[in-house]
Amino acid sequence: MKKKELIISAMILIVVCIGGAFGFTVLGNSLKGGDSGSVVSIVGQWTEDYTDVAVTFTSDGVFKIMEGDAATYTLDKENSTITLKYAQAYGGQGTTMTYAVTEAKLTLTNGVTGEVQTYTRQAESTN
Repeated sequence: MKKKELIISAMILIVVCIGGAFGFTVLGNSLKGGDSGSVVSIVGQWTEDYTDVAVTFTSDGVFKIMEGDAATYTLDKENSTITLKYAQAYGGQGTTMTYAVTEAKLTLTNGVTGEVQTYTRQAESTN
């Protein structure tokens, strides 16, 4: 009987350790700006569907428009919101939007105006 209890205790310890490591990883990623590259990540190159303007979200919290640093961003994954703080060259304003992201599509909805922007993910460059 002791051997069975020891095995069960060891299994519980392994599960707790794995769960703790996962929890610390999620907590660490949520405390920094940007996106850590989750299963379906906002990080990458996107093209706005209506205007064809190219934008990029980097893993360290930078939002680029046509390769120029336009803003910094922070994700609140729990509430599915993104907050952008634009550089002075882009007006210096901040805005918060809700977002939905899949492998191929990104939808941003302005929290004040309700304006919806959709983007299509671009293939990674092989250069």
